[in-house]
Amino acid sequence: MSTDRLTKQSYIKQTSRVFILTELLSEPLWVMYNLLAFILRRDLGATSIQISMLATLKPLVALLSLYWSFTISDRKDRLRSNVFWAGFLGRLPFLMFFFVDSPWVIILAAAFFMLLKRGGLPAWMEIMKLNLPSECRGRIFSMGSSLAYVAGILLSIFIGGLLDRHALIWRWLFPITAVIGMVAVFRQRFLPINGVSLDRSLPVIWKGESSWKKRITTPWKMAYKLIREEPDFAHFQVGFMICGFALMLIMPVLPIFYIDYLKISYMDLAVAIGVFKGMGFALSSFYWPRILQKIKIYNTIAIVCILFAVFPLLAIFAQHHINYLYLAYLVYGVSQGGSHLCWNMSGPIFSHDNDSSMYSSVNILMVGLRGCLAPVLGGVLICIFAPKYILMGSMILSIIAAIYLFGYSFYKKMSKKFC
Repeated sequence: MSTDRLTKQSYIKQTSRVFILTELLSEPLWVMYNLLAFILRRDLGATSIQISMLATLKPLVALLSLYWSFTISDRKDRLRSNVFWAGFLGRLPFLMFFFVDSPWVIILAAAFFMLLKRGGLPAWMEIMKLNLPSECRGRIFSMGSSLAYVAGILLSIFIGGLLDRHALIWRWLFPITAVIGMVAVFRQRFLPINGVSLDRSLPVIWKGESSWKKRITTPWKMAYKLIREEPDFAHFQVGFMICGFALMLIMPVLPIFYIDYLKISYMDLAVAIGVFKGMGFALSSFYWPRILQKIKIYNTIAIVCILFAVFPLLAIFAQHHINYLYLAYLVYGVSQGGSHLCWNMSGPIFSHDNDSSMYSSVNILMVGLRGCLAPVLGGVLICIFAPKYILMGSMILSIIAAIYLFGYSFYKKMSKKFC
């Protein structure tokens, strides 16, 4: 076996191990993060405005994370440090949860975490693209994600029980899970990257652009140029935007619906979100890479949108029996498995042989743009309408997104046939 072959296998093995370790050790904090809105509502008496703000800031900070991720454009020597500092600094605010009582401080800490998590993602995806061949990239990504979700199932049951028995134990759980995640971050710091140049020269895009105005506007201009010049990627963004908007619309609605209308416990939430959603994600993750490879990204995302449309419908039925909520999150987990794969892999897919970091950055930027409107609109609508009507609106938007993506996929197929 040649040296190049051995080196290639070494990159695959080391990257796979680090990625799976990162997913597993990051999962405890994600379990706590997913319960944060409910903790704020139940234990700290957060208002609907504060819940809406939490739901708004989570995607909104993606607009700022664009600047963090943009520092790696044409600078592969910065990939490791970008991922490391994003993961380390983003978890630091959770260490102060021992003594924080203000919902606003907790909301800002959560927003800062999401800012750097989103910001470090393009660098992490580019590392995976450089170290992993395209034929095994999706499989390894889904394997790591599904293993993390299986761990999340067990953690959700354990943590849900703890929160029901000890109301303020979340003050300890957030710092502990943050430190666990930092272990994986330090392991990422020493991951070798295939073909990385040690050239520290200033990237071409920044040469001669010393003014703050240009530094602020350049990432936006680059993102707009990419969307304009890549119509396939632009149509992918439109479909994903509609479905993503539908999901964000109900984010501030769900905590109020669950606590005030369904009156469910932390254990019920943990079982629904952690166990059933995790089960759906884990069981479907091995199939989504095959589906993506077989029917391509537009049809795959269209199927995901249809599944997301089923979620709010089943959540409405949960007013009659809690089992509908469990089924809703089982379906949500299946759809999230496909969404998670397509969203993260879209950069490497659409970039082909080019740098994928800008494509991933545009993904994050679009999250921020819909985050400016959807959660705020959801927070306003919950003051006017009953939650079930907003959930139905989300369902309709998801179906529209599916029709759009199926339509564009059919158009591309016909164009190739007659050209």
